[in-house]
Amino acid sequence: MGGPMNRVIFLIDGFNLYHSVVEAQDDNGDQCVKWLDLRRLCLSFMDKIAAHAGEKTELADIHYFTAHPGHCSEGTQYRHRLYTRCLKSLGVHVHRGRFKVKIVTCHLCNQDCQHHEEKETDVAIAAKLFDLCYRGAADSFVLVTGDTDLVPALRTCRDLFPSLFIFCAFPYLRVNDDLKRFSHDTFKLTRESYLAHQYPNPLPLPNGTRIFRPREWD
Repeated sequence: MGGPMNRVIFLIDGFNLYHSVVEAQDDNGDQCVKWLDLRRLCLSFMDKIAAHAGEKTELADIHYFTAHPGHCSEGTQYRHRLYTRCLKSLGVHVHRGRFKVKIVTCHLCNQDCQHHEEKETDVAIAAKLFDLCYRGAADSFVLVTGDTDLVPALRTCRDLFPSLFIFCAFPYLRVNDDLKRFSHDTFKLTRESYLAHQYPNPLPLPNGTRIFRPREWD
């Protein structure tokens, strides 16, 4: 008989990951990395987590935090809806924040301009992490982000729930020393890991629907 299973939950900062994927796509040339299979990507870290937890691991849940880009083009909005539909259909919990208009002074033209700022995502991730830790929903947690704003939540959960493991997975080209200091360990997502974990095209959903990758991503 083996030991108890170490349940792992991933909390993914969607826009932090997305911007890194855009950079990886630019660096990959004609190879698409935007059609990212989050479940398989998360599963690829199970062995590394098990090396720290000292137990067999299982993926318990994935929480993906994003915001609908209503200020962007119709094409961008459509692709965002399509991708999040795929995630939800395949068992990923999608949490939506919002964008808020912020007036900033452009240093080039010295005029006030509208800037759309993503709101609530960091707080939503922090609140969900604390909620999951408090309820004992898993034994290990992985924050997929490079955002310093999550350091207080990470540090607090480490202090209040010392028996739990909390890791950080840094998206491509995003490394954060503060997050690294308060994590049990950190992992890096690479261009190669994005490329290796793409959905098939078309992607068959459980209800029989086939979803084709947006042509703009080819």
